[in-house]
Amino acid sequence: MGKEQQLLGHLCAGANVAVIVMVGSVCPITLGHIHCFVEARKIMLGQVLGLEVQRPARLKQFDACLGLLFLNGDGHVRYKMLGKKLGEDLFLDLSERRQLAGIAMAEYDWLDHAPVSCDRSDAWWQGLQERWPNVHFTRFDLNGADDVILNEKWNWATYDRPLITMKRP
Repeated sequence: MGKEQQLLGHLCAGANVAVIVMVGSVCPITLGHIHCFVEARKIMLGQVLGLEVQRPARLKQFDACLGLLFLNGDGHVRYKMLGKKLGEDLFLDLSERRQLAGIAMAEYDWLDHAPVSCDRSDAWWQGLQERWPNVHFTRFDLNGADDVILNEKWNWATYDRPLITMKRP
């Protein structure tokens, strides 16, 4: 991925980088998905203005922020569509969803979609840390509030893997 090299290549040793990760079907990707990343990045970098959103007091300072979308595989999306009674063939396949994600994220130099499917996200994460061993990464899992409530994802959050939950306006 060229975007991560551009963002991380100039950082000094010891830099702190927030990595905002969303895993989803995004069938199709929407401005809402992109907006979640943009707002989360503002919080990470301390660019929050106004009273509605405050940066958590104990959140460390970050020198940069990388956003990454991992797409669910076609089997997951097919199953999801069947559950919604939409039909198993009425969905965008992985290559189509990747193409649309690339278009939606093109203007953001810090935001990209992963070249691997979500089931390889841990390997990607390990590879990122190996490529930049002198950078301190903190991964934040990003989810919509509806998904967090439905699946009780607050139980998944840990000190080492915090969760960002975004609600709809």
